[in-house]
Formats: sequence, C-alpha cells, structure tokens
Amino acid sequence: MGLKADELEPCADQNGIRIEFEQNFVIELQEPNSNHCRISSRVCQLGKSLEIQEKQVRRALEIFSEVKSEAPTGSTLGISKHDNCLRTMFDIVNEHQPDCVKSFNTFIEFAFAYRYTYMAHR
Repeated sequence: MGLKADELEPCADQNGIRIEFEQNFVIELQEPNSNHCRISSRVCQLGKSLEIQEKQVRRALEIFSEVKSEAPTGSTLGISKHDNCLRTMFDIVNEHQPDCVKSFNTFIEFAFAYRYTYMAHR
C-alpha cells in the first residue's frame, strides 16, 4: 500500500495494524489468515444504555441503506466487541487479487464519507 512502518501502529487485535488518517478516523487491518484480510473503520463508540445503542444502530442502518450503492461490494456494518464501537467493515478474500489496492482505497473513501454523514445526522 506504500505505507512506511512509522505510519502504522498495532491495533487491539494482535494480528492487525492501525492506520490513523486524521483525528478520530482510523482504519484497522486484521489478517486472520493468508487468504483473508478484514478492513474496518470506527463510526462511533456505542453508548452505555441499550436505548442509546438501539438509536445509534437504527440511525446507522438507515444511513447505510441510503449510501450502500457507493460502498465496495461486500461492505457491512458491525459492532466490534473489543472496543464496543460501531464499524464499517470490508473483507478482501484474496490479497493477491488485481484490484486489491483499488478496493482498499474505495473502502477508505466510503468509510470516511459514511462516518462524517453519520456524525452530521446525530
């Protein structure tokens, strides 16, 4: 991807790295095995009460359904258990596929736009 070692830091998952693009916009890459790589981006930290969490997830799903045509095929929303955050996620099944870098860049652009759209509609 053209990144230098000093631009990366370990993420919560021991098999991953973090790339901080700007304050509060971080991408995590997790490589569970040699044929699969998961890329995720934090949208927001979920509230402590179930009522607030439900409201956050409902809003996130509404926005996601409106913009998912702009996302790389296979992008999803999920909740990460290690930091209780709502995340956009994208899996690259074979890292040697010819458009791997293009898919990665498309996901970063989508994740950035999605996060700021979500934050604007809070």
